[in-house]
Amino acid sequence: MVLEDVNFQDAFLESTGIITTGGLSAGIIDLQTDPTAKIIFSFLMIFGRLEIIAIIYIFVPKLI
Repeated sequence: MVLEDVNFQDAFLESTGIITTGGLSAGIIDLQTDPTAKIIFSFLMIFGRLEIIAIIYIFVPKLI
């Protein structure tokens, strides 16, 4: 989002909406958005769909 020259609040709202897959958006992603940013957002959506705790559980061998 730094490359797109977006302020912190809009970038935070957009990222939170992407990770939670809740649909909240500041409206800063459009067709002219950098393809690299779109790929990163796609991975964030996948991680959000899998839930962060499940991903942490996969990569951390022993939580208890």
